[in-house]
Amino acid sequence: TFYNNGDYIIRQGARGDTFFIISRGQVRVTIKQPDTPEEKYIRTLSKGDFFGEKALQG
Repeated sequence: TFYNNGDYIIRQGARGDTFFIISRGQVRVTIKQPDTPEEKYIRTLSKGDFFGEKALQG
């Protein structure tokens, strides 16, 4: 699946049922903090990185 710059892949609190492996480009990981409308930057994932491991647990 291809995502455009600025697209959300998954939102905080959503049920994660997909495991993602990054094959090209980068993914910016952020979290929503309850006391501010801004998102806090966590890290950037690149080729070979993955997320969504909970989806593999069934």
